[in-house]
Amino acid sequence: MAGLKTVVKDCLTDSSGESFSNGEVLFAVAVVAFIGLSVYATYKGVAFAPKDFGEGLAFVFGGKGAHSWGQSKEDAQ
Repeated sequence: MAGLKTVVKDCLTDSSGESFSNGEVLFAVAVVAFIGLSVYATYKGVAFAPKDFGEGLAFVFGGKGAHSWGQSKEDAQ
């Protein structure tokens, strides 16, 4: 179990291994939500629109990217 904990921490932290990267955590949460919604929709027998979910998620990731880009320009000055 300690090996799995190390792998997850390595996937979610930045290169220093100490602080969590917002983008990587957001991506992990999105993947878990997508899988969870797919399973729930299958269980309930209702339609799940992965395209709509993906489009909304693209806006979230785009906003995060724009924010990070703006922060890096701010830090450079």
